[in-house]
Amino acid sequence: MNFSALSSPANADLEATLPSAEVVSSLSVGGFQGCPLVFAGSWDGRVRVWEVQKQTSCLAAKAEIPHPAPVLAVSATSDGRVFTGCCDRGVRQEIGGAS
Repeated sequence: MNFSALSSPANADLEATLPSAEVVSSLSVGGFQGCPLVFAGSWDGRVRVWEVQKQTSCLAAKAEIPHPAPVLAVSATSDGRVFTGCCDRGVRQEIGGAS
């Protein structure tokens, strides 16, 4: 993945639309079909997916992937695969931000 696509001016934060209602326990950056994406796992049992909007320095909500238990680990790849681990002892692979 080309991380220069995620760069922003010094001291600038990326603002997420529809943030998690619970504690974010894991975060990963990946991509799908050339779009840089941010994945966040949380204690509410969901992985939220945002697309990085380079023009506005915002994260636009793209998907929400439900899990049966709190999500403790998220690892995204540059080819659209996302691996998650949650408190039910399961490891899952999602493709393209959706199961």
